[in-house]
Amino acid sequence: MELDLNEKYRVVTDEYNYILQEKKIIGSKKPATRSPDACNVGKIKYTSLGYYSNLSSLVYGLITHEIRISKVDEINEIEMLVKRCTQEIVDNLSLHSIKKEVANYEE
Repeated sequence: MELDLNEKYRVVTDEYNYILQEKKIIGSKKPATRSPDACNVGKIKYTSLGYYSNLSSLVYGLITHEIRISKVDEINEIEMLVKRCTQEIVDNLSLHSIKKEVANYEE
């Protein structure tokens, strides 16, 4: 399974885990770099942020990550951030479910 949660995160699975991944655009810090990513500048890559045994834990992990990287410093801002993250996930899961139902109907 591969499911985009929003424009920044996706969930993939392996046999045992739900894996939270963050989308990154490969950029060049040095114009003449010889790094392995030098020929992939501008391409998308995903980095794994965590491995979870269930979706509830993954959602908690995503929200915790968002709080840690944000610059919020008041409880009401944290509450709004949690609500926004949760709503994005719900919206995208609903959209994924609708797309899946349409695909099944078209078969």
